Amino acid sequence: MTEPPRPEVIREAEASVVGALLQDPHCLPPGDLAAHHFANPDHGAAMDAIREMVRDGVGVDAVTVADRIGGIHLAALVECQMAAPPPTNAPAYAAIVHAGWQARECRQIAADLANGADARLARKRLEGLTRAHRADRIKPLGDAALQAVVLATRGSQGISTGVSKFDAGTGGLHPGDLTIMAARPRMGKTALGVQLGVHMATQGTPVLIVSAEMSGIQLAQRAMALLDRRVNVASIRTGRGIDHEALRDAAGRLGTLPITIDDRPAPSIEDVETSVREAHQREGARVVILDYLQRVRGTVTEAKRLEIGEIAQRLKALARELDIAVLALAQVSRTIDTRPMNGNEMGRMPGLSDLAESGTLEAEADVVSFLYRPSVYGDYDPGTAYLSVAKNRHGGEGLIKLSWHPRQMRFVDWRPPMASPTAGAA
Repeated sequence: MTEPPRPEVIREAEASVVGALLQDPHCLPPGDLAAHHFANPDHGAAMDAIREMVRDGVGVDAVTVADRIGGIHLAALVECQMAAPPPTNAPAYAAIVHAGWQARECRQIAADLANGADARLARKRLEGLTRAHRADRIKPLGDAALQAVVLATRGSQGISTGVSKFDAGTGGLHPGDLTIMAARPRMGKTALGVQLGVHMATQGTPVLIVSAEMSGIQLAQRAMALLDRRVNVASIRTGRGIDHEALRDAAGRLGTLPITIDDRPAPSIEDVETSVREAHQREGARVVILDYLQRVRGTVTEAKRLEIGEIAQRLKALARELDIAVLALAQVSRTIDTRPMNGNEMGRMPGLSDLAESGTLEAEADVVSFLYRPSVYGDYDPGTAYLSVAKNRHGGEGLIKLSWHPRQMRFVDWRPPMASPTAGAA
């Protein structure tokens, strides 16, 4: 932070940390905060009590914590828990609490110097503050190992996309990861991106869609078709053959899902970062879907390759900083369109070397996949699609066969077509 947080912000951040710990006692690493970092000693006492109870194997809730510490009112703890943001936001609020403590310490050191305190002692105290500021960057690997054990005991750490074979191979989308899903135009990458976002939202995961290509209305049309099979995207757009009851039902259901959108055209990378931080802080967004990467403007404009590389690096840094999953849709080089098919439906399946404009995408991404529908290029089954996992930093790679349903603009696990009944069969 360039300026110390305001007192009212610190108060809210402290209450949010306590509330988040009441919801999930493991949402903060043990070394992030200490009781003396809190301006309100009751909040510090509550945090210490929660950590002691975790070590003792005691269940944590507002009643048990109030009983443990005795000094803070039960009503105050209940209020902290009810008003708290999602536990995934706890690190951001902990940073505000820590910054508030540092600002108070600096003011106290300045006041002591003004009252004649020893300058050497003041300098040592300031050096201690600097070391505390760096402590979250330089830490024992053993601390990270303990956090890894805690995460492993919770089961899968990934967020399911609803594409079962993709989830099986990658574990879904992971916080801190940048996933690239690339394709040529008309393959359905926006449809698949929206589909994954809707699925994750129906499972309770807050999602932000940054759409530089389509308007919010167009995204909503696709999302409603995914939520209710009676809704046809083409009918909505043409106004003919609409099932109005189904449309109202789908709109009502969509309104209950934790999905937010930013549909400004051609945003800058700074615009994207601002929207993501806002959605993360206000809505608890855990997944960001960007459609699509080459439409975002960077600050390095000397060459498109360098600009795309900068954007990829900043998206990856954002995923790690906020501990969110970022799924960036991307274009594939148009040179694919000139490759000979030679009767092979897989003749124009993209690979890593086809990522448009920048090899930095491959370097920065944790997972790179390519969506491909052979029927775009010739007389092949229009209902068949492929999702190729070409890079997976955490596991295996492979080719996934999918079925494409254009009416709902939906991809599903592939099933062989039903065989036609034999003529004259009984």
